[in-house]
Amino acid sequence: MSRAGILTALRNYSPLTSVVPANAIVPNYSRDERPSKDGPFIIIRWEESTLYSQTYTGMSNGLDRAPRTITVWAHVPRENTTDFWVLDNILNLVDDALVYLEHVDGGDGYTITCVRKSGRSRDLVDEGYNTITRNAAYGVLSRATV
Repeated sequence: MSRAGILTALRNYSPLTSVVPANAIVPNYSRDERPSKDGPFIIIRWEESTLYSQTYTGMSNGLDRAPRTITVWAHVPRENTTDFWVLDNILNLVDDALVYLEHVDGGDGYTITCVRKSGRSRDLVDEGYNTITRNAAYGVLSRATV
């Protein structure tokens, strides 16, 4: 599943980190306070891996192994802006960082085979973090690194 490969790809993509600092791109974050107090941040969530998700993500690969779905949540504090185009631009940069990954060793025992876009959410407000937010879903196919 190469969690490390996805995180590294996002944190090392300079067009993205010029908008969202690398230390504000976090996996599976579940604390009550924001990962970044006054700027944008990204939370990566690793979702299910089912044969249904293979069809859902458009990656009908003919294998008995479905891609793992990840959801990338982009947040911007509401005190900074309420313009969702900021989130659209961040998610466009996430697309650029991920969709061209093919056969990338993640350094965690897994190699990313490919990443495919699966769609984006509507405009949302996160009352807990007091942010505007949107997410993008991706199907990640990987294999154990030999």
